[in-house]
Amino acid sequence: MSKNSMLAATALLLLGLSGLASAQPYTLDEELETFELTLRDYPGGNGVLWTSASGVAGAEIDRLYVGGLSSLRAVEVYVISLSETEPVALSLAQSYWNEDLKTCKTDSSGMCGVDFSTYGSVGFKVSAAEGTPWQLVVMTSPELPMESFLPTPLFEAKRADAARYENGASTPAAADNSTGGELNWLLIAVVALLAVIALLLVLMLRKRGAAAALAVMGLLVLAVPGEPAFGISESTSGTLDALSGELDRTQRRNEQQDGMRSRLENNTNTLLGRLKILMDLKKMIDEWNPLKACSHIAAPASTPRVPMFCEDDASCASCYSDARSEFNAVRGTFEQLRVIYQCSMDDINSAIAFGDSASGVHGVSGLAWQAQRARITNSVDGLKNAYDNKYDELRGRLHGSMVEIASCEARYGEPDWYDRFGYVYFEFLADKYKRSD
Repeated sequence: MSKNSMLAATALLLLGLSGLASAQPYTLDEELETFELTLRDYPGGNGVLWTSASGVAGAEIDRLYVGGLSSLRAVEVYVISLSETEPVALSLAQSYWNEDLKTCKTDSSGMCGVDFSTYGSVGFKVSAAEGTPWQLVVMTSPELPMESFLPTPLFEAKRADAARYENGASTPAAADNSTGGELNWLLIAVVALLAVIALLLVLMLRKRGAAAALAVMGLLVLAVPGEPAFGISESTSGTLDALSGELDRTQRRNEQQDGMRSRLENNTNTLLGRLKILMDLKKMIDEWNPLKACSHIAAPASTPRVPMFCEDDASCASCYSDARSEFNAVRGTFEQLRVIYQCSMDDINSAIAFGDSASGVHGVSGLAWQAQRARITNSVDGLKNAYDNKYDELRGRLHGSMVEIASCEARYGEPDWYDRFGYVYFEFLADKYKRSD
């Protein structure tokens, strides 16, 4: 996807939410204190973004939020208790502060975390016994290629088989069988691996007892070092290693037990290991975990496949190159447009529903809430207009790219390619991304 397309899609969200107070989760309490975190490049992280903050729990829940998230990035957030005895709880909110989309609570390791992907901003609620110092770290993977989520509908075919693909017909049975065979072998390999693991566990249970077996199955515990402060402060250290140095100084001042230092050093090393995993794009795609349904990126269900009759001609492939690049860029921008619009509408509707139900118990008069509600509702019209304008632009670009493909087909493949095959996909995509509300 081109940078211009991404910027245009991003601008849509900003326009649509202009009626809301900020990018953080919504609240009726105008005096609610929140803290904004800023994502920045992790040095040497090859596209990894991160941010960190520390604080000491007070009588009220600490609320932080971070913006600029993309549905094409995997996000991991960790909270650590810097107390030997007191746990810290973490909860995620997005539409309004009262919701709890994902939660975790530190255990004996002193740390817990959640992973997800989403668009826009997310709020983090940190709670603990008053006086408990805590540290929060947010990391994202590099932005993953849209092609990983939207496989191309174009496939190479022979002109002799053209009749088999007319009107959106599926690919040949031979191709389907090939895919099925690969999946069957993969399933067999997974089953065999599980059987070996089960056998090893049985042997260990017999020879070394249950503790050794559980050790094999145990998860690595992550923790984040950092310097607590009264109130909330955003860390400015360049790397997680630097945060570890801050912890050493804090540790000596607080005269913490020797066991704390060892535990936090181990957890720091493990967190650095998570950075390597975040840079493993294939693993991130396999473990994709959208925070909400609207954040899920995928090709529309029942997308038709479209044959191309290049016949392995080098000149033909060169002719297709620019047209296919534009074709794929438009498909990706269409999906980003859908995600932004759907997530924005979900957040707006949630904020309105929350305000309607909670305005009476938050000291906000009915007239005051109605004024806020009107501003939020008015933002919907701007969002819809922006979507429709962008949709018309993308529809024209999609058609133009397919006309270019058709001109290459006329020279090297099928003269009537668009009328016989291309129009099926064009009409399908135009219908799927047309706004229905």
